[in-house]
Amino acid sequence: MISVQRLWIGGLIGLGLLGWMAEGAIARPRGMEGSYLGATIDGRNVEDGVLTLLGVGSSQEWVYEQATPDEEADDAASSGQRHFQTRIDVQELPISLRGAVVLGDEIEAVMPGVTYDLPVGNDANVYAGAGYVIVRPGAQTVLGDRDGVVFTTGVEASINQRVILYGNVRLHPTNVGEQDPIRFQFGLGHRF
Repeated sequence: MISVQRLWIGGLIGLGLLGWMAEGAIARPRGMEGSYLGATIDGRNVEDGVLTLLGVGSSQEWVYEQATPDEEADDAASSGQRHFQTRIDVQELPISLRGAVVLGDEIEAVMPGVTYDLPVGNDANVYAGAGYVIVRPGAQTVLGDRDGVVFTTGVEASINQRVILYGNVRLHPTNVGEQDPIRFQFGLGHRF
């Protein structure tokens, strides 16, 4: 006769083997893999940004239109700036090294950062993290108007083997006065 103790041990071993076999059968999303470089447009001027991104807009309006009187303090100095973002995939870890740069007549701002990436599909991630922005004195950019910590959260997904679509929200709490501390941005990237 089989003892209760042996029955429990056999049952636990059986459950363990069943779980081990099921683990291979249950597909876990692997997330988006790889690194990319992308052109970013700010949520304040989507129409001109998209037209320029597609190559039909003015090179001076790559990221922004000319500011209206109401927006002048926040965006006047950022007209004609180009904003690029990159992601460097850290293999085997759920983190990425990220960077952003705003170019005008010279480098207006740079922001290195680190994010935690959470897979939400086989070619998609949501991410959150922080970075530190360094702004050229006197510049007004989408990354802020002064140096400081920037918090970011976003989503990125692969459209095909090479093209990435991404969007994020950035909070730069040290922006004060007329510069908005929250920015919404999105863009297209090329995976390498």
